[in-house]
Amino acid sequence: MFLDTLRFFRNNWLSWRLLGIVLPKGEQNHKLIKYLLWSTIVNVVATFLFPLHLLLGIFQEQPQSTRFESVAICVTSIATSLKFIIYATKLQHVKQMGKLFQRLDARISNDNERRFYQKHIRRNVIRIQAMFLVVYISVGITVTVAFIFSQERRLFYPGWLPFDWHRSIKYYMAAIGFQLISIFFQILQNFANDCFTPKALCLLSGHIELLYMRVANIGYVNRVAYQQNRNLRELNECVLDQKHLYQ
Repeated sequence: MFLDTLRFFRNNWLSWRLLGIVLPKGEQNHKLIKYLLWSTIVNVVATFLFPLHLLLGIFQEQPQSTRFESVAICVTSIATSLKFIIYATKLQHVKQMGKLFQRLDARISNDNERRFYQKHIRRNVIRIQAMFLVVYISVGITVTVAFIFSQERRLFYPGWLPFDWHRSIKYYMAAIGFQLISIFFQILQNFANDCFTPKALCLLSGHIELLYMRVANIGYVNRVAYQQNRNLRELNECVLDQKHLYQ
């Protein structure tokens, strides 16, 4: 059975590509230009303008309870943008980590290790990913339901705009459209960023356990077949596995 840990990160890479930080490989110039244009629009709107929109909204006249809500949402939005920028600058390290996981996957060679991988590593990673999907889909549904059932015309979150959205339905729809798009992409940023680390740590701990199993079996599995030089070769491979895990 061919094992590929990288499939657990496909949702992350798809999200990052939609968010404009993964340049497509081998694409023609006009497609690359379109992607760069998409990336610029998404990140200017969701990563920079939306937190600024919320920050300036704090200083507008509003009830004290609403102001506290504005501060909380603004801090969350700024933290989301900063975390996303950090991930965007570290994607090469993420790719390198993926290559190391592929090397560790190639070391899974017997039925006991495959069963452990399927029963513990794969199952736990799927659970983690499902948990984050449920959480962030629930966040999106909650925000939408609260907005739909509000008794007065309002925005999703209080924020400053260069026009008075109370003046006409067109301005109101423009304001809602801006916030809706921004909230969607910020939720996507949070999902891609937040679920990556727990999945990586789960895989890391699983491969550490697999390394322990390999070291424990050196010299004890089929003594006739495993001669001294073969044991030394397996020990050297385990040392390399340990170095990869440290990286």
